[in-house]
Amino acid sequence: MAGCHSLTERQCLIMKHFLVMARKAPPLFNQLLFSQLWISGIRTRMQSNDAPLLTANLSHILRSLIIVLLLGVQLGCTATTLPPYEATYTTKLRGIKINGIRKFENTANNSYKVSWKAKALWMRLNEWSEFELIDGKKIRPISYHYTRKGLGTDKPIHILFDWDNMLINASKGDKQYQFTLEPNTLDRLSYQVQMQIDLLINPDSKQLNYTVANHDKLAHYAFNFEQQELIETELGKSLSKVFKREKKDKITRIWLSAEQYYVPVKIEQTEDDKSSVIAIKHWQSKADKSGLGLITLVPSPLRQNIIGSQNLASSQNINTNLTEDNSTTL
Repeated sequence: MAGCHSLTERQCLIMKHFLVMARKAPPLFNQLLFSQLWISGIRTRMQSNDAPLLTANLSHILRSLIIVLLLGVQLGCTATTLPPYEATYTTKLRGIKINGIRKFENTANNSYKVSWKAKALWMRLNEWSEFELIDGKKIRPISYHYTRKGLGTDKPIHILFDWDNMLINASKGDKQYQFTLEPNTLDRLSYQVQMQIDLLINPDSKQLNYTVANHDKLAHYAFNFEQQELIETELGKSLSKVFKREKKDKITRIWLSAEQYYVPVKIEQTEDDKSSVIAIKHWQSKADKSGLGLITLVPSPLRQNIIGSQNLASSQNINTNLTEDNSTTL
């Protein structure tokens, strides 16, 4: 940092804390930051090598930073909520167009439901999961249900999660199953919501691993980050994170859009050189203007960085008296 060698060690350390937080902040946060610096006339001063001038104006720089940091905390907290929503999708099965509706809703205090319904001609499919949210970040399933008509064997699947006894009680058609429940187990619908939550909390995640309950056993899903891609959807252009899951001869790729809270906007499955694609057509938040129904997750990484920086400053006895004569306090 130009001229930092002429500042006090305390001033340099405080300045570096703010710059570190700015680097980890969302793009919108940084736009606000540099707009604020421009308005206050600091940018021109910082481009010079006049260290005394930089020292004299350091308090003004940090005032601007603090204003934008406070805005950034609010922006970060907004990013760590998940609204109830409804999304519609389309795909093809054996040449027949299928339309599906995915819903995520708050059914009661800390009780949630995600569902998937699809239909085409004679075929009907209904799938839903009910769950709780633990510590603002971990889904705990209560039950999972799957029914279909007109497509192969129409045997309904029901899974009940007994967390008190760590058991899964399930059925498929007339057959009953019971097996051990592992911590953090999810079902075939709720794990997709957990993916959303995990990416909202940590957008830089490179690997997502889940234990998923089927009707007769547990399976382990591993998704690896491939790339970030700007794709064209019915919603318009969508900047999405692409994750891939490989299982023997089957490959699943899923595109998760940050603009829609990491809802899947495209799912592609390839098996035996044949591919099928599920694509989003419509997405709508169902939260009202008061925010009713929003899931509030754990504090955003930005907020945690600010708290951590404050604690570090306190541990090193750093105060906010910035000028050489300590006459200016933020």
